[in-house]
Amino acid sequence: MYDKIVRMYEVNNLSHIMDLKNQRKKSKMCKGETIQSFFMQITEIRDQLRTAQEIIPNRELVMTALSGLPSSWDMFITSINNRESIPSFDELLALCNQEERLMISRGRIQRPNEGEFNSFIAQGKKKNVKKGKGKPSKSRRPPQTNQDSKD
Repeated sequence: MYDKIVRMYEVNNLSHIMDLKNQRKKSKMCKGETIQSFFMQITEIRDQLRTAQEIIPNRELVMTALSGLPSSWDMFITSINNRESIPSFDELLALCNQEERLMISRGRIQRPNEGEFNSFIAQGKKKNVKKGKGKPSKSRRPPQTNQDSKD
């Protein structure tokens, strides 16, 4: 009985490990996501694999992170790949944080969730333009007096 339970656990554990490895390979940074949250996603998968006695080498973690970055990061990825030695996962996170701040300051990417905020404001402006068609409402116009209409 005990052996059956152990074998059943091993099969479930193996499928869980395979699932986590697939998640790691498919990790992609989403639009509007911070580099910090993207790295946290990879770190959580790494930690779950460690719990299951699967150790992921540093090089694989770095490659997972680099391959998950969007095309706006291509120049950065090239510079990392052209180094003599690959940085550690933690060093890569520090470099990515620095690059993200630089890209935001130069306007190459938006601050995370800033796009949603700008979209919200743009929608509000569109609604106002349609509603009032750019003209002030009657309540905002100065009242006309009889003298104004005689002239």
